[in-house]
Order: sequence, then structure tokens, then C-alpha cells
Amino acid sequence: LVGPTDRLKAEPDGSKRTLPRTPQVIAAQRQVAQEFGCAHFDAVAAMGGGMAAWQKAKLAQSDDVHLTKLGYEALAVQLDAAISRHVAAADARVAQAKLAEAKAKKEAAQREAKAKKAAAARDAKAKKAQHKPPNAGAGKSATSQSHPAQSPPAASAPKRR
Repeated sequence: LVGPTDRLKAEPDGSKRTLPRTPQVIAAQRQVAQEFGCAHFDAVAAMGGGMAAWQKAKLAQSDDVHLTKLGYEALAVQLDAAISRHVAAADARVAQAKLAEAKAKKEAAQREAKAKKAAAARDAKAKKAQHKPPNAGAGKSATSQSHPAQSPPAASAPKRR
């Protein structure tokens, strides 16, 4: 959104000043631009010292409204620079967003890979547990254990002679 250039109004005493509504228009434009997320170029601010200074520098006509060809070219250069800065800033924001998105995707992939590895380890452990012999790892051989329903064999009494 490009704002108006400075425009002078003759006062009764012969002095000239910026039209009173110009700053109000610029403020309204700045607010609208912010609300809608677009750039705003303040042409009065770009003119630096305003219309009187530009008239002295032969960048504005004596009608207190219009710029000269050289003045419009100078303003165009400033507008182009402002647009370039705005685009560069937008490009930087896009690049940062893409970098953050890539980082988040990488972290999500790492978490997913870690979860898959942990699940595979749990599955392997469970599969190994299913294939163990029932008494494996109890510290006793299968032949030395007694069956709970049977009593141990009675010791034979020593033979008498």
C-alpha cells in the first residue's frame, strides 16, 4: 500500500504546511496494511524533509502537489528498495519456516525410528521367551526335579546280613 506524497496548503499568513489530513491518511493506511498483512510505503517519510525540501532540490513542482520527473524517479528508487527489503524479509521468514518444518520432520522420523526399534526389540524378546523350554533357567535339571503330585522315592532300608 503506497501512501500519498506530501502536499502543502497555503495558510492565511502566507506560510505553507502539510495538509492536515495527510498524516491521518497515512496512519489509517498503516493500520489497514498491518491488519491485512501487507506492506505500507510512507511516501511522505521517504521524502525526508517534505514538499518544501523537495521543491528546493528541484524534485517537486511549485504547485505544492506534484513531483518533477526527477522527483518521481527518486521516489520510485526508494519504493523499489522498500519492496526489495520487504521481499527479502518475507523470503527469510519463509526460509526459517521451512527450516523449522524440516527439523520437526527429522525429529519426528527419529522418534518413529526409535519407537520401531524399541518395538522390534520387545517383539524379539517376547518371541524368544515363547521358545524357551518350560524349566529353562531355573537352575535345576529336568531329571532332578520332582513332580509336585508325586512324592520322592522312599529311601531303601539298608540290607541286613
